[in-house]
Amino acid sequence: MAQTSIHICPVKEGSELHNSRRKDLNYVRKELSSQNQSWKSPDYPGIDKHNNIIATDYLAAHGKKMHAKATPIREAVVVIQQDTTMQQLLAACAKCREMFGIEAMQIYTHKDEGHTAEDGTWKPNLHAHIIFNWYDFNTHTTHKLSRQDMSEMQTLFAEFLNMERGVSSDRKHLNAIQQKNQAEAAKLQHLQEQVLQHKTELQQECKDLRKSGTQTVKAFDYLCRFDAAKPTQQELEFRKNLEQECRRDLPTENQALSEYARKLRYYLMNTIQAVTSIGKRLQELVCHIPFIKLHEEAKASKIAKEQAEAREAAANKELHNLQIKIGQAR
Repeated sequence: MAQTSIHICPVKEGSELHNSRRKDLNYVRKELSSQNQSWKSPDYPGIDKHNNIIATDYLAAHGKKMHAKATPIREAVVVIQQDTTMQQLLAACAKCREMFGIEAMQIYTHKDEGHTAEDGTWKPNLHAHIIFNWYDFNTHTTHKLSRQDMSEMQTLFAEFLNMERGVSSDRKHLNAIQQKNQAEAAKLQHLQEQVLQHKTELQQECKDLRKSGTQTVKAFDYLCRFDAAKPTQQELEFRKNLEQECRRDLPTENQALSEYARKLRYYLMNTIQAVTSIGKRLQELVCHIPFIKLHEEAKASKIAKEQAEAREAAANKELHNLQIKIGQAR
């Protein structure tokens, strides 16, 4: 079962513009605004006019102006659910008037507010705004509700809305803008974590590229020891640049890391192509290198000698066996 809570604060100057959706808000989905409902007491003239009526009554009763910090009109924000009806809210407000003397003058349900989560799903902020008259025209003072009264009011709304009562706490209620800011802060934190992860992955990629580059430089130098495979000036330049880049300290910024990895990949690719080119030229030229030809001739001579010695040994053995057989026959 969903939880509900109620938070009451002094009504704000732009409250009616916000509640009636006469003000554009970037956290509102207009296609959902048709689900909102509103109710207004026939005796309610509006916040400004009602404030003037209260101020006139207070001055007539007390002979002085009401204190500037007095809050005779207050606004409650109540957490609701998708199927909450205006009848349920009106019934809860009628009970509030009976128990605490405060009277609802306007009610608005908002089912079009919320934010988009990281996974792209819409997270609605379902709630209702209730404008309460907190002024008692009989005693000419504002109602004084205790902490216990406020707790009972929360229980009352939970019962009338068929929702679970929220746990009382000292945590400040989050209005729509605060809730959006909190959601944006969570997104920012997630982005920062992604940036850090990307940086770590980039650093590892750069280390792997540098290792490959060092091995490629060694292979290049090994192949270039043979006089038959003279590297071109461009090949030498690629090898030199790759070696210099592999010796440099890694940059710290993500953009610099990405550029560094790009340069390393470019020099590595071109140096590998140079190594491959030198290797192919070596294969083509290897048969014409003098010491290779001598080595092949010596190897062939050795094999022929070994084969002749093997044939001679076999003939000697056969002759020896024949002599033994003749001796036995005598």
